[in-house]
Amino acid sequence: MLKRFVVRVLALSAALAVCPVHGAQPLTPESIQADIHRHGVNAAASRVFAQAASRDALMAGVASGNVRWVRVGVGLQAVTDAGDRSELHDAMYIALARQPAVVLQLAVPAFPVEVLCAGRADPLATLRESLAEVDAVRHAVRAVKAPALAAKKAACLSALDKGRADLIRFFAESSSSF
Repeated sequence: MLKRFVVRVLALSAALAVCPVHGAQPLTPESIQADIHRHGVNAAASRVFAQAASRDALMAGVASGNVRWVRVGVGLQAVTDAGDRSELHDAMYIALARQPAVVLQLAVPAFPVEVLCAGRADPLATLRESLAEVDAVRHAVRAVKAPALAAKKAACLSALDKGRADLIRFFAESSSSF
């Protein structure tokens, strides 16, 4: 399921190569950074989040784990509203499975490791999908070898374990309420 989601995200990113917010310019980390430098982070964030296509392209870029996109996501998260921040959190969580060292190095502390690694703000549709995603993230984070990231890695693995337990409890409570 995670692979299918990643494929959908990448396909969406390719389909949205031209962003209506930035005219004929493709939405890239560089175009967002240029907008931030020209108009300020609040105005740039407002423009990106005003259109579903540009928001989706941003989320797909961040979820890719590409270092430039992760930096943009970190830069924008502080000025976003709660809903957009939740989407950025989920995109950054997805990026952990693809580029955990990049995310741990660049996104933390803007995204607190205990929160980021605890899982998505809104879990996937089923327990099976949610646990598969947590296991994929856990596997990727365990593979991080950089000594400088050891403390963040340990904190992330601990938060992943807690998040996994919370998912099991969430889905058990959801199924018993029906």
